[in-house]
Amino acid sequence: MKEHINKINGPSNPGFYDAYKRLGEPEVEILFEKDFTNLLEREVTLSSMERYFINIYDATNPECGYNKRNTSPFTPGAKKIIDEKINEITQNLLDERLKDYEVIKEKLLNKKELLNPAELFFIKEKFREKNAFQNAIDHFDFYNYENNSDYDLEFLIDDALRFIKHIIETDTEKEVEDYINNNADLVFGNINDNTILKINQLGEIVKEYQSLNEVCEELNIVRPDNIRYVLRGRQKMAYNHYWMYKKDYEEKKKHLEKDLFN
Repeated sequence: MKEHINKINGPSNPGFYDAYKRLGEPEVEILFEKDFTNLLEREVTLSSMERYFINIYDATNPECGYNKRNTSPFTPGAKKIIDEKINEITQNLLDERLKDYEVIKEKLLNKKELLNPAELFFIKEKFREKNAFQNAIDHFDFYNYENNSDYDLEFLIDDALRFIKHIIETDTEKEVEDYINNNADLVFGNINDNTILKINQLGEIVKEYQSLNEVCEELNIVRPDNIRYVLRGRQKMAYNHYWMYKKDYEEKKKHLEKDLFN
């Protein structure tokens, strides 16, 4: 709302901003509420819902709404995490899915070993509907390499086969992106859960807090600098307690137990 109705950013979407100036602030009705402890899951869910409503109300149509596109951008921090996760999962899948491609490429380069039926299906049929170089594949003699010119073989490897690799990479990335958008809670778990643990000198969890502001209110302090230093590992304790993010607890628990033992 701040993005669309303020005088600096508002005019970038003239339809919405003109309506705001003419009619005043829009009335808002809360249809339902949902709580999220995982901020990244919240971001993905909101973005997915926004795309859903943009499409269902045809909001990119100037006669129906003010949206310029049917997508919803993520905030920079969330986008960085999402892109990293997409790249990680995509690369893991491609390591497996491109094995056939690498084997076929090696066999063709050697020009000695013929492809087996499964490999022939992979190169000739599996990607037929999407492959722009299918004609070159259909006219290549896979049963006697001597019947093909060096140019035919070079074109097959450098263009037709490489295009198959491109299809696999593109389809896999799209598959992973769609999966993450629809299953954020399963994929990310507590990756962005900033729940803070207060731990006493016996190593026992005393309380959980959802924010540093909540800690400040309970301890009646203005700034949580010392607690923030503990969370960042710059000092060991603050206000006679250890402090750490819940998402880091299992990893740091051993170091805490060693420190307490000493």
